[in-house]
Amino acid sequence: PEPRGECSRELQEKFEELHRKKTEMGMDYNKIIQNKKAFRNPSLYEKLILFCDIDELGTNFPPELYDGHLFGKESYYEELAKAQKEEMDRREKALEARKKSGDNRVKTESVPVVSRKSK
Repeated sequence: PEPRGECSRELQEKFEELHRKKTEMGMDYNKIIQNKKAFRNPSLYEKLILFCDIDELGTNFPPELYDGHLFGKESYYEELAKAQKEEMDRREKALEARKKSGDNRVKTESVPVVSRKSK
């Protein structure tokens, strides 16, 4: 919903000036920010999230339309990366064990082939 009331004249003038610079002078504020050395710091993102108390899974939609907290932690990058690393470590240990036992064949896991029936 649109906010009630009006913003201060000072704020309105600031936005008008920024918009004028963008349209008349072609200023690209995303590029300006990306080119600043201070913004290349990888830990800056996490600090901003904490400082601004941002809910990364939040949304502007009402919960009955979309709830960003609906998915479990296993659906997000950290848990997926952890599970992938555990699986790769397990496979590497199994390969090392086979090599130690004298089995130098590289075993690949087979993937079942599913054929499509033509119509």
